[in-house]
Amino acid sequence: MGRVDAAIDPLIGRQVALKSLRREFLEDERAIASFIEEARVTGQLEHPNVVPIYDLGESADDPFIVMRLVRGRSLTQLIAESEAPATSTAANELLRRLVQIILRLCDALSFAHGRRVFHCDVKPDNVMVGEHGEVYLMDWGIASTAHPRDSIAGTVGYMAPEQLLGHHQDIDARTDVFGLGGLLYEILTGRAPNAGRRMVDVAFASSTRTFSPGRLWKQLPPELCRIANRALTPEREERHPTVAAFAADLEQFLKGGGWFDTLACTDGTTIVTEGEPGHTAYIIQEGRCEVWKSLHGEPRLIRELGPGDVFGETAVFTGGLRTASVVAKGDVTLKVVTGDALNQELDQNPMLAAFVRSLAELFKDVDRKLSLRPGPFEP
Repeated sequence: MGRVDAAIDPLIGRQVALKSLRREFLEDERAIASFIEEARVTGQLEHPNVVPIYDLGESADDPFIVMRLVRGRSLTQLIAESEAPATSTAANELLRRLVQIILRLCDALSFAHGRRVFHCDVKPDNVMVGEHGEVYLMDWGIASTAHPRDSIAGTVGYMAPEQLLGHHQDIDARTDVFGLGGLLYEILTGRAPNAGRRMVDVAFASSTRTFSPGRLWKQLPPELCRIANRALTPEREERHPTVAAFAADLEQFLKGGGWFDTLACTDGTTIVTEGEPGHTAYIIQEGRCEVWKSLHGEPRLIRELGPGDVFGETAVFTGGLRTASVVAKGDVTLKVVTGDALNQELDQNPMLAAFVRSLAELFKDVDRKLSLRPGPFEP
């Protein structure tokens, strides 16, 4: 509904942004009320990631908002202008930068939610990244407050199911969680979360989404896909309950492990089998496992593993045969470590990568020499 122009504040000589209604809306009382509400709501959100409002004025009966002039690009432009990284290290750096932008938006939304203000239109066009790295969540014009309006607006490609269905009473923090999930989805796939989907599917479908890499990426981290998929779940109860919970998942990804897939096993599941070839290792996140080894033809319990323990690591480097069987004792959640996923993780830290890869080569060299030595009963 609005247009934004650069202007000069004549009193103090600073450059500002001047937002006004487009001419076709000047006789629309609801549009004018919405415009004034935007100024009122945004003016109450004094936060580093919300553009400050300096004034709400009127010229010839036409309202205008005076705000900070932000020089930079929208997230839409930033993604469009980014070139596909030439190396996996560069790809990881770009992806981490984009995730950090989303985390700044989480700060703004958490602040707003604490004041019972829900943005309801989180999308790349409404995110500005300044020339010096500043991040702003823009356009609070349709924000839902403690006193909701009689209609719900938004952008169809990014709207949560409760918005599409017009369920005013269901608008809450999880509506903006859906929007944040949509940002993450678009960063990963290059598409809006609702693009190409029938509205009935958006509102009612419970199936997981397909994550195909956009033009920027050759591969996608399984953990980021999981986070986005949870945030975009039609059932509000299954999304992250708060923006802070969504942000915590993203922060955990930045700490590492996001390239490892997650595997859930039930009680009694044999995860690896002694004597079989293997190329993956496992890290136990939750639950416990038993390690069994055949001794004199009889299976013997030799060890019990718990959260944080690793097994199968030799296979990642050598691809050799499993030396023992590992069985889930109760329900177990594991991180799956493949050679490719490990390389992606290491590419986030070049110095550590050089160290680990050097050790891996030494390990493989020793393993190869041992395999060439005659056995204890051979001549």
